[in-house]
Amino acid sequence: MRFNLTVILVGLFLFVQAQQPVRLTMQQVIDLAQSDAPDVLLAETRYSQAYWLFKSYRADLKPQLNLFGTLPNLTRAIESVVQPNGTEQFIQRANFSGNLGLTLQQAIPQTGGQVFAYTSLQRFDNLRTPNIDPYTQYLSNPISIQIQQPIFGYNDWKWRKLIEPLQLKEAEKSYSEDLEQIAYAAVQNYFDLLGSQLAVRAAEQEKAAADTLYLIGQGRFEVGKIAETELLQLELRVMNADAALNQAQLDIKTKTEVLRNFLGIQDAVDFDLVPPDAIPEFIINQDEALQYANANRSKIDEFERRLLQMESNVEEQTRAGGVNLNMNGRFGLTQNGPVIGDVYTELLDQEIFTLGITVPIADWGKRKSRVEIAKARQRLEQQNVAQERVNFERDIIIKVQQLTLLREGVKRAEKALEAANKRFDLTSKRYVIGKVDVTELNLANNDRENNRQSYVNAVQAFWTAYYEIRTLTLYDFIHSEPLLREVKEN
Repeated sequence: MRFNLTVILVGLFLFVQAQQPVRLTMQQVIDLAQSDAPDVLLAETRYSQAYWLFKSYRADLKPQLNLFGTLPNLTRAIESVVQPNGTEQFIQRANFSGNLGLTLQQAIPQTGGQVFAYTSLQRFDNLRTPNIDPYTQYLSNPISIQIQQPIFGYNDWKWRKLIEPLQLKEAEKSYSEDLEQIAYAAVQNYFDLLGSQLAVRAAEQEKAAADTLYLIGQGRFEVGKIAETELLQLELRVMNADAALNQAQLDIKTKTEVLRNFLGIQDAVDFDLVPPDAIPEFIINQDEALQYANANRSKIDEFERRLLQMESNVEEQTRAGGVNLNMNGRFGLTQNGPVIGDVYTELLDQEIFTLGITVPIADWGKRKSRVEIAKARQRLEQQNVAQERVNFERDIIIKVQQLTLLREGVKRAEKALEAANKRFDLTSKRYVIGKVDVTELNLANNDRENNRQSYVNAVQAFWTAYYEIRTLTLYDFIHSEPLLREVKEN
């Protein structure tokens, strides 16, 4: 695939430089669209956002190490100082202080709590205070460990552990779906332009045939073999052929710009599209299609994620207004002294333990209302997911059945076109020798053009339906391989 794409890009560059039409098959148009088209960049950006959100979640689970400090903190001011007898005096003071430390923080996903470990050193210098000699004092906390643990509270980490991986998995599959949507759009743009190119070729052939028949008609009119009304019909056919050719050429210019912009090609370029080969023979079993869709589509992960989010919301509202206990405990070692060496000897321990409690007494039904609202939303989401799942499976079954009918439609359209072409050829020959009139010739020509357009529409309908099934299942039924792709690393 990569080698073929490189060849296509190099060929495209050479054709553009030489101002020659770029000859592309349907598969080459798809390959180009899935390489560097603007829609691909959008798909990669959407995945990148989801990827880094997951990386942020993973980083939150790991220890967070921080350095903190205040260096320096100089104060020179007149301050109110409480005296030993309880009175206050305004005294001019000057001091210098600073602190430096490290803190290590770790979340506890299993319980929703947090544990901290930190070490710090503080220094205080009294530079000027009346009646007090300048002095220096140190305070150390070589090690302190603290735990904060809510009891009976909502544990957000428990739910993030379930939901965050699902969101990343959903984004990975969505990226593959985006690429298949690009392939689907590429097929549509390819057939839009191909249809216009085939229309131009048919219009050119019709123009040449109309001109030839008009010349023949002029000769017959001069010798009295046809009436003037028949000659006028031939002339009208020439004018209609001119108008059809002009319209087809205008359509080509418009459709070419659409395809060029879709592929992200900046230079002006013309395309010479190769009609697709015969419809490949393959069978899509609807049960297998459903199996691939359930395994590959992001919609299945989305269903699970939405139900988990609703369940999480119900638990959050249930626990929010109930009895809450918050435990906070800390154990550490500390010491102070005038010399830095003294604050790391004969350490003293320090312990702090608190247990906070919140008990609702009367909320006038506020908590119950919130819980019932959350449960109602959960039930609604469950019903929505169930219905969407049914629609999801039904859509796949219908598309598979439609593809079988469209395949038969292509075969019928092909046979009808062959018959219409033979009829027109025979009618044209008979008209030249004077066996039929211009009315029958026009009917044969109209029949040929209608069947040609019907055949092109049938082929387009088949391939767009097939690529729609690929998008719905993320499976290539022609080559029997899944279509889950890895995002290109930047």
